[in-house]
Amino acid sequence: MPYTADINDCRFTGHLGGDPDCHEYTRPDKTVFLVANFSIAVSDLVRTAEGLKELTTWVRCVAYDDLAEEAQQLRKGDKVDVVTRYQARTVQDTDGTKRYFHDFRVKDLTVITRKEQTEAYAAA
Repeated sequence: MPYTADINDCRFTGHLGGDPDCHEYTRPDKTVFLVANFSIAVSDLVRTAEGLKELTTWVRCVAYDDLAEEAQQLRKGDKVDVVTRYQARTVQDTDGTKRYFHDFRVKDLTVITRKEQTEAYAAA
């Protein structure tokens, strides 16, 4: 059987739940880099006994450097398409409790519509 590389790509299309949270950090070599954290609401229709119901899942995204600069321009309600890489991490609190995080590291970011565009279209 020929070798095939593993693929760790996830794609999500949805609306931002809030403005991105952006911070600058300094690397050991004194270069500064930007990190943007934001969440996307991704909806699905599921069939229940009462009929179709919309189910929303929140996807936690992290963008670095140039993509973080792009993400800084985003606002709550903007519809975006992101290609990400799944990343799990563990952090230990000051009291010794382990906390587990599941992040999606942004590899590509495309703005589909701005919230203002959607509102202007709906008003017309």
